[in-house]
Amino acid sequence: MSTGALNVHTVALESPSATIVVNVKDINGRNLPNNGFFKRLDKFYVELVIDGQLKHTKSHTAKGNAASWTERFYFDALGSSVLECRVHIKHKIGSDDFIGGTKDTIDSLLTEGAAGVVTRELCKFDAHGNPCKTQTIIELTIAAVPKASDAGVLNMEEAITQQMNVLGCMIPAPSLVKPIQGAVDMSATVSATWGPLLQKIKLFSELVDSIAEIHPYAKMAWSILAATIIAQADRDDCIVHLVQVMDDVYSFVKEAEPMKKIESHRRIVALMAQQTTECAYFIRDYAMNKNFWERALKNSFMSDVDSKIKQYEDKLKELKMAFQDRAILQTGITVSRIMDNLESLALDFDLSDMPYAKGARYDPDKGCLPGTREAIIEEITQWVNSPDGDNVSRIFFLSGVAGSGKSAIAHAIAHLFDQQMRLGSSYCFDRGDQVNRRPSNLLSTISLNIADLDQNWKTCLCNTIKGNRSLCTTLSVTEQFKKFILEPAKALTTGGPILIVIDAMDESAEEVSRKTLLDVLAKGISDLPSNLRFLITARPERDIVNAFGGNQHIFCKHMSTIDEASNDADIALFIESQLSGVYGIELEWPNKHWCHMLIKSSGGLFQWASTACRAIKETRGGLRPTERLSRFVSSGRGLDALYVEVLHQAFDTEDDTVMSRFRSVMGKILATKIPVSISTHSELRADDDPADLVELIVQSLGSLLSGVNRPHIPIRALHASFFEIQSVANLITWTLLITIARSPCHAYEL
Repeated sequence: MSTGALNVHTVALESPSATIVVNVKDINGRNLPNNGFFKRLDKFYVELVIDGQLKHTKSHTAKGNAASWTERFYFDALGSSVLECRVHIKHKIGSDDFIGGTKDTIDSLLTEGAAGVVTRELCKFDAHGNPCKTQTIIELTIAAVPKASDAGVLNMEEAITQQMNVLGCMIPAPSLVKPIQGAVDMSATVSATWGPLLQKIKLFSELVDSIAEIHPYAKMAWSILAATIIAQADRDDCIVHLVQVMDDVYSFVKEAEPMKKIESHRRIVALMAQQTTECAYFIRDYAMNKNFWERALKNSFMSDVDSKIKQYEDKLKELKMAFQDRAILQTGITVSRIMDNLESLALDFDLSDMPYAKGARYDPDKGCLPGTREAIIEEITQWVNSPDGDNVSRIFFLSGVAGSGKSAIAHAIAHLFDQQMRLGSSYCFDRGDQVNRRPSNLLSTISLNIADLDQNWKTCLCNTIKGNRSLCTTLSVTEQFKKFILEPAKALTTGGPILIVIDAMDESAEEVSRKTLLDVLAKGISDLPSNLRFLITARPERDIVNAFGGNQHIFCKHMSTIDEASNDADIALFIESQLSGVYGIELEWPNKHWCHMLIKSSGGLFQWASTACRAIKETRGGLRPTERLSRFVSSGRGLDALYVEVLHQAFDTEDDTVMSRFRSVMGKILATKIPVSISTHSELRADDDPADLVELIVQSLGSLLSGVNRPHIPIRALHASFFEIQSVANLITWTLLITIARSPCHAYEL
């Protein structure tokens, strides 16, 4: 260690309140554990935290239970500050495994570090808070940096130095790449070009952290840029100029009152973040993606690259002007759609004969409440945005029990990437609408939606079905995958990820009817371009789990793996957002004890909480909200018990007239394969029935059914589990509906 470093350490000891900059480097791990089936593939990384400043190394594969990390980290610290060192096993998707950690004051580490390497054994804590040794050893070098003014600048310089080591591995653009002028010039160019932009976008992301409609896109942009842009380096003057334009756009973050402007220009700022992400996709593919250049040469669009970059620059400048002029912006982002020479030609081929599921698209109103499910949404977002490669999972299969919140996550993700113009298609199966939403029109619907996104896909699809009406209308899932998906995919030239969301696969059909679809997806997914990503949700039914499990191209995650405390916190936030203004409940159960009661009764199910909140706010039936709440938490856990209690509160089971009407109306609703509205149900009933009979029964079921207050909207279950509870197998345990099984119930002749 240098004398200068020792002198700075002496100053730190003498003046505990003096801020110093410390450098941590040369981190080594020994006796690292072997986890998982492929133990030799385990990758490890180290997190360092001082006074809330979090840094982490890259992930490295252990060699003989040992690993080394070459990064240098700089921290602003006091002598009394604590350095926490944490070691993790990295997983491509899913939660990383915590191995253990250490905590020491900076003063003690500097004293020990002055004599050489600091060595510690990692510890973990058991369920009782007792420390447990792990036998894993971590070594590091720590020193105070003399005359260092800014740890942030030092970290940026270190990041650039690290990225210089991988520049030689980058894939150059054929014929467009300019010769590198030398390592010294390159280092200066990288620092000057990328450093300011990354700093500004990071600041921008932190600035809009509390603005739900902006923050996801700002965070997405920072993640992609930080991971890939620096590595691209000074490969092409046009890319450098694009970055300079991006940097100029973000110069507004230095202004004195940024938040005030952001609040009044949310639409413009959201578009800035989305446009930055789109530019990052393009730059990443341009610099690093082998498939990008294969598609480029194959489709002869090389001359179009400069014009695409020019479009990005023009759009960014337009956004900046709109922001500065406080203008109302009526525009979207410019997306990288790499077209061939047919781009300007109109397509005369008619695709309207292809099977298409109307109304199967995601619903933005059914997404997650802002501030909830953040960890799983970020995990899926990172998976979608991960660079193309054969080792990247093509399908993210999210499973969970009924009511656990899978669909809300799917709708939220679909909306997020739809706003980014990266949603290829979304398809939500519905057990109550299997006539329209079925396996035989899933792939054709997806293909038509992607055709709206990518012109080359549309051209190829048209050429495939041209003059072949029988193929155009085929209901064969296997043939649809080959002709409607695989063939157009060969012409796909859109850079960056394209996401397809398929929600509620378990509601698509009976097991035998969905077998072919599951086989096609599981076996054929690897033949598609690697930038096509599928998010699929379903209950963990045996045939679906068997089809997707054990496939290297499919990552499977169960909702039960989400941290219970995090899940309960999300449910609490949702319940409070729904019931905080309801009169009487806080007086009855002060300090939000009512919220804790509902969380406990929910059993971790979002659907339970959602249904209970809607029912508590119900104004009909002669019960106060506090009385409804009390009965719900006393009725027992599970959706079955909740649904029974809701129905008991809505109908007097001892009144023969009420129950006769209930059986008549609900029996017809259950037996109708295609959901129809109140007015249609009323028109189809017998002439001697009261005109308002249907409305009289369903108007009290707003917490369970949609369409109960609007006469021309089809009546549907708000959650599939409601109609499932009323199946023949469950009727014997449902005292309220047992009489339905004993009485004739005929479907309408529709």
